[in-house]
Amino acid sequence: MFRRLLKRLPPRVLRLFAATSIAGAIVLVLASTVPRTPTLHPTREVVFDNERVEVTLTGRIARLNPLFVSDGVIYAMEDHYLYVSDDGGISFEQRGKLPKDSLLDKPKDVLARNRITRLLRKSRLVENLVMLPSGTLVIVYDGIYRSSDGGWTFEAVYKLPSHIEEPFGQGMAVTPAGEIYFGEYDAVGRPNEITVWKGSDDGRAWEVVHQFELGDIFHVHSITYDPYREGLLVATGDRNEENHLYFTNDDFETLTEIGGGSQDWRIVSLLPAENGLYWGSDNDREGADILKWDFERQRLEHREFIGTVSYYSTRLSDGTLVVSTAHEPQSMYAHAHLPQGVSLWVSRDGSEWDEIFSLESSAEPGTDDTARAQFLLPGGDGSSDFLVFASHHTAQHDFVYHRLELRWKSQPATEASAAGPMLSGGPKDRQARQPCAGPAWCRRLAWYRRPVAR
Repeated sequence: MFRRLLKRLPPRVLRLFAATSIAGAIVLVLASTVPRTPTLHPTREVVFDNERVEVTLTGRIARLNPLFVSDGVIYAMEDHYLYVSDDGGISFEQRGKLPKDSLLDKPKDVLARNRITRLLRKSRLVENLVMLPSGTLVIVYDGIYRSSDGGWTFEAVYKLPSHIEEPFGQGMAVTPAGEIYFGEYDAVGRPNEITVWKGSDDGRAWEVVHQFELGDIFHVHSITYDPYREGLLVATGDRNEENHLYFTNDDFETLTEIGGGSQDWRIVSLLPAENGLYWGSDNDREGADILKWDFERQRLEHREFIGTVSYYSTRLSDGTLVVSTAHEPQSMYAHAHLPQGVSLWVSRDGSEWDEIFSLESSAEPGTDDTARAQFLLPGGDGSSDFLVFASHHTAQHDFVYHRLELRWKSQPATEASAAGPMLSGGPKDRQARQPCAGPAWCRRLAWYRRPVAR
């Protein structure tokens, strides 16, 4: 039957059929993942040295995004694949992959995940991964996925409604009780009704826990758990009247404004410390700063001018604070200041900051604003001894994982030395603390008496 059908086909159609079959066979043969054990290409290059700190680049790996650190273990993604390093970021083991089981998604997944396609395409895709105190991994991407076996297998547990946007990169918070929070990052147009989502039951159950009124904010940049004040910090943007930093310790029954109303309060990522909060601003107009909010003095302090905006921050196991910058080609600041690149800034105590590493942006001012050069820093519990990050849209080492060693030449001062690790989930034996209504530290502060209605 099949032979008879082939004989009736015109020669041109037969040649096309044969060529398509051969091409398909080649794709199937070559279809495979990137190396299952990506390993650092070693080097020993001192990239920065002054009286405070010496920084050494120890190597790079192509195509890996470090997203989370827990107990010194680094969790990274490339495309839909999870990679895990338990040797300080020197080598990674490939584990599971996000499932695509529908009849429509399956063939698309095969075509998009084969070796040829992945070599030609630099894809970061997944940007939000957290670990719960139970050890369960949760990813928010085109849906919500969880893994209870260390990332070897993932299951899709919730499909977000089509009108709901996923969070900005590293924008999710985990409480010691294992609850997960994120807010929508809708960057399309105004006005918006932005929702905040909560995950419970070890990442299985999801619900809307808060909704901002129409036009109140443009979007949520991040939600961060603050272990020192036992609550959530909610950062919103982008215009002056949309920039706010809120605090809640009662599951969003109330929101208390810490500060807002200017580009200094345009925060994407922040670092809680015992004595305050640190962040690099997202001020794309006059240029960004590293700032500190001092709770006791009720004062916003400018610590360092960094120029280009900041999207990410993290902390190392010795308490080192890290802030990275990003280049927005269409921003007012980019047009007024040339040339531009992206940088890493570090501080041992929060008072003095050093720019330790930089790369040039691959985009010219005024060009495609989606090609924003940046250094992606991992979230987590701040337990890494080494500084790992990924560079994106840079003129050199685009979509590359880097590993730096920092050697401080003096002891930290008292300002942020007690900052301790970030509590962002992980399988540590932490006692879940109950939300406190009106703790002593916030009753003493004026901003606690400025509630925002739900």
